[in-house]
Amino acid sequence: MVTHRMNTALAKAIIDSGKKKQTIARLAHISPWVFSRTLNGYYILTAARRARLAKVLGLSETDLFPEE
Repeated sequence: MVTHRMNTALAKAIIDSGKKKQTIARLAHISPWVFSRTLNGYYILTAARRARLAKVLGLSETDLFPEE
């Protein structure tokens, strides 16, 4: 059985940014589907995607993905 857990750090960063999830995904060059799956704990982003997402949100990768 595979368990998943929502990435609460990423969810908080999205809310704090004031941007729509779709906008953040587009700016980070991540498909909305992959972005949603990542947020809900079903998908693990590559290092390159994590770096782009962190840059868009103005945070470090460890801020967004503390458990990885």
